[in-house]
Amino acid sequence: MFRVIHHDTSPLSRSGWVGLGLILVAIHVIILALSPRFAYGVLPVLERPTGTIAALMILAGTAYLAALWWLKLPVRPPRGWWVWVIFVGLAMRAAMVPSTPILETDYFRYLWDGGVVAHGHNPFTHPPDAVRQGNAPAELLQLAGASGLVIERVNQPHLTTIYPPTAQAAFAVAHFIMPWRIEGLRITFLLLDAATFLLLIGLLKQLALPASPALIYWWNPLLIKEGFNTAHMEMTLLPLLVAALWLAVRYRVVAGAAALALATGAKLWPMLLLPALLRVRGGDWKRATIAGLIFAALASLLVGPMLLARLDAGAGVVAYATTWQVNASLYQLINALLAWLHPLAPRLAVAALLLAWIAWLCCTPAADGRAICERVLWITAALFLLSPAQYPWYWLWLLPMLAVRPSPGLLILTATLPLYYLRFPLRELGLSDAFNHGVVWLQFGPALALLAVEAWRHVRDSSPITCKAGVTTTTH
Repeated sequence: MFRVIHHDTSPLSRSGWVGLGLILVAIHVIILALSPRFAYGVLPVLERPTGTIAALMILAGTAYLAALWWLKLPVRPPRGWWVWVIFVGLAMRAAMVPSTPILETDYFRYLWDGGVVAHGHNPFTHPPDAVRQGNAPAELLQLAGASGLVIERVNQPHLTTIYPPTAQAAFAVAHFIMPWRIEGLRITFLLLDAATFLLLIGLLKQLALPASPALIYWWNPLLIKEGFNTAHMEMTLLPLLVAALWLAVRYRVVAGAAALALATGAKLWPMLLLPALLRVRGGDWKRATIAGLIFAALASLLVGPMLLARLDAGAGVVAYATTWQVNASLYQLINALLAWLHPLAPRLAVAALLLAWIAWLCCTPAADGRAICERVLWITAALFLLSPAQYPWYWLWLLPMLAVRPSPGLLILTATLPLYYLRFPLRELGLSDAFNHGVVWLQFGPALALLAVEAWRHVRDSSPITCKAGVTTTTH
């Protein structure tokens, strides 16, 4: 945890903050300058400066980790510190807003979905390929023509969208702002990003923690690269997660469950967090039951249209749940052990591990708001680390909770996950195995080692936790 700061400001502290902020802004300006070389279809993969981008992002992650170390020093921040923090975060974002998307093309799917929803159509019924081939209603064919090159560039076009209705609403808003333009997504995501930051400060205040760790969110270079350069839709999820936590720590479990249902409508996985939000010491079981029912009703209303539209091999959610595997670390070990039993055996094993982990974490009521946030963090961390797909932007799910409970093992991924970008040139060179069995472990090895040290220290400093009759016993 970050300590309350008492000592006087030193000139070294002031120059340190100025220097680190300038480094982060300068790196993002350089990325902006390099980004046109990643324009869609302009240069072959091997002629793009992918290695340079990865190196710059690793450098940015290192500067960011240095800032977090500086934040822990018992020195009062210099006068105007918050102004500088806000300015640096805004400057980093401003550099990405006009940039050309680097490597990833998911945003074309968001643009297409947003146009479909904004014009009153169901995005879960017709995959882009069917529309392009004329196997769709006339209105969608007209929409495809209006989209220009957008529909031609949607990846996995044979599949229907995997994004539930809350995300679809954000895509539709972006379409109303700027139809068929990534700038519409970026403006929408900037608004959601600001909401996340303000809610996070409110959450820290509610937990009687200093507001300064909100810098963990605001200065994170992975957030800015993945959220605003490649415009990944995780930005629609984060404010809802923080809102659910903020309501839960205020013991407003019904409203918190409703916010969590909306988050489930952006990505399906937040439903796993419901036990952590409802299992609170001193909580009213009747209110918790009502909250659970409200969550189930709202989540069903939000997720139902996607699941009812189609669940065949052409449904994106089915393909994702059964076949997706990218940048996997622990999962590739589980897959190597169990895939011989059945193709789905590794995924079922991961599901069983996650459910067991959630049951163990939530076997007793959370003592206070910080305990709720820690449980949410460790559930989300387990989901990410065991997932068959460990994209860098998925790591953003953890970021708001890391401001409440910083974990060196999870934070170091800011500086190692940019190695993921090497996947593209290595695949082009026919070296996918080198990536899967080498680069993947360079990304996750340091994090897993630090997490093992954190776990060992926890076990060393406290006796085993027993869970009997709803009572937790820990001896320090």
